Amino acid sequence: GNRDKFNPILIVYQIIAIQSLFYLCFTGVLEIFHFLFGIQISHDIVFSDAPYTIKTNPDGVYLIFALLIGFICGSVLISFTIQKAKKCLDYGCTIVILHYFCTIWHLHSLPSNLTWYTTLFIGGIGMVLLAEYLCMKIEMQEIPLAY
Repeated sequence: GNRDKFNPILIVYQIIAIQSLFYLCFTGVLEIFHFLFGIQISHDIVFSDAPYTIKTNPDGVYLIFALLIGFICGSVLISFTIQKAKKCLDYGCTIVILHYFCTIWHLHSLPSNLTWYTTLFIGGIGMVLLAEYLCMKIEMQEIPLAY
């Protein structure tokens, strides 16, 4: 139908909306963790790999969970915005890749923290799989059972 027609402007707007809402969710979780657990937050930690550590920084574990919760929110955002399971991989990868490039831009170098990469990888895979699951649930609702 008309909905499946290639519309690059719509796609760009969807990417901007999903990416912006992803950061809103991620920073919202960071804010909640600030109040609940007293973690120190700044614009720096959103686009940095260094604080993502399990051993030396107690806030590191909270940061990992905040990013993972951000990815869960991302899967909900993708499923409600896109509503097509076959497009979830594209949009999920876009969120992760844009976050990666925003981090490079902020750091002026490539991230070097393996824990950050692992969190990004696992979170990204989880986001895509959950978004696909939610989209399939949405797509199944559209099928009429009787005429």
